[in-house]
Amino acid sequence: MLSESTKVIYIYSGKGGVGKSTVAVNLAYAFQTYYNNLRVGLFDADFQGPSIPTMLNGIEVQKKIHMKKNTIQPAIIGEITVSSPGYIDGYQNGNYFFGKYIEGALHQLLYKPDWDCDVLIVDLPPGSGELHKQLLSQVKGKVVLVTTPERISYADTQKGIDMLRRLEIPILGVIENMSYIGCFNCGTNIHLYQGDVENEFAQPNQLPLLNSIPILPEISTGNNKGIPFILEAPEHPISMKFKVLASELLTSFTSKRFQDH
Repeated sequence: MLSESTKVIYIYSGKGGVGKSTVAVNLAYAFQTYYNNLRVGLFDADFQGPSIPTMLNGIEVQKKIHMKKNTIQPAIIGEITVSSPGYIDGYQNGNYFFGKYIEGALHQLLYKPDWDCDVLIVDLPPGSGELHKQLLSQVKGKVVLVTTPERISYADTQKGIDMLRRLEIPILGVIENMSYIGCFNCGTNIHLYQGDVENEFAQPNQLPLLNSIPILPEISTGNNKGIPFILEAPEHPISMKFKVLASELLTSFTSKRFQDH
């Protein structure tokens, strides 16, 4: 079972396709890469479209997902403890989870297993449904929002913020993903979405902008290869952004702003 001392960080977006899982995976491996003394876990809570198995299928598996004491124990992949409904036999054949079966799967995959980790990153599905309410109420943690700089993403994520605040779940801040792309010829930053997450979304919600992650083809290439970008280029400026983010998130757990949650 999860220890009360485990720092649980939910990665959330109101809209799909904003790169939430990419952020979750690279953040998890940032903790593992830059903080060797930390035991890190990664849980894929997207029961309808788990992407973590594909994003990690190029990394060495130290231990496969397995049964122990009638519980599905996590795998160890690249020194991180990982679990996902996508690893369960039959999922790839179209046996999806619905209703009460999701509740049972959460017990088997998240609540009961021996995670034995200091930090657990939970990749939530997009939206604001019953699974979100159940999971956020059952496992105490804090939320990082991911959005792209466009109004349609703001609108969907705003619904999530309203849900989180009704549930009294602390929100650590916002990550602006796909914020710009650097021109390969002149180096100029091109803002494809023409939005400003900090001024148009984060500040109106009284939330800090934690970081801005640009569009980088190598990140997508890493996803396709099943190797997170941060493992292939740990000294790259984008990897350093994840290092800074990991440090700030650890600090936030001892911040007076969140110490009562």
